[in-house]
Amino acid sequence: MEFPGTLLQGTIRNPLAAPNVIGITGGGSLFAVLFLNYFPDGGTVFLSLASFLGALVAALVVYVLAFKNGVTPIRLILVGIGVSSVTSALTTLLLSKSKNAAVDKAYLWMVGSVYGADWHDVRLLLTWFSICFFFSMAYSRHIDVQGLGDEVAAGLGAHLQRHRAVIILLSAALSGGAAAVVGAIGFIGLIAPHMGRRLVGTEHIFLLPASALIGALILLVSDTVARTVFLPVDVPAGVFTAAIGAPFFIYQLYHSRNQSN
Repeated sequence: MEFPGTLLQGTIRNPLAAPNVIGITGGGSLFAVLFLNYFPDGGTVFLSLASFLGALVAALVVYVLAFKNGVTPIRLILVGIGVSSVTSALTTLLLSKSKNAAVDKAYLWMVGSVYGADWHDVRLLLTWFSICFFFSMAYSRHIDVQGLGDEVAAGLGAHLQRHRAVIILLSAALSGGAAAVVGAIGFIGLIAPHMGRRLVGTEHIFLLPASALIGALILLVSDTVARTVFLPVDVPAGVFTAAIGAPFFIYQLYHSRNQSN
């Protein structure tokens, strides 16, 4: 999730932007719970497809609702928060009406865990990630230009709306692909870009791969702690990423408020 978080923060120009904040992850969770509710024995492949489709649908809904003579960053983040709230409410409603077995599977998926992932999943995700990584790096300069502001970017000749649509689509594709394998692990996409900026600066041609590596390291450490500290209980890695990410999210809100004063 760290790679799409970097893309979203760059194009929306908001340090709090991440797939779970603007509804993309919520869409994947909603479709996954729908699938588990009606097809509890449908298999992980179809569950992954449902999650991926949900992320893409959520991104499309956010973009369409935010579109008015183009899409501005402030509308994207506000509409995204609204879509995230709606998908969260619908997911909770479905869980309240689901059978116990489906609820257990859904909660585990929504928290996020690498438990059960194997090398087949790694190869599948690596292929998908490589394709999206190539296009993301190709658009890295466009993200840098968008960071200067819409008016400046348009003045420099950037195709602002087209580039923004492609970047949001890439974010949805990457987050949907990752969630399809490990579930809705949250907050990594929020934390990793900020750590990456401190290490390599703000140029996205360097920031994108740095954020990806940092996010992978955060997940590795979280999963190692989750599997070893509370033995024999195997705690999902998403519990620890949330424990780290939630305070960081609050800190960023506080820091942003102080900067605006």
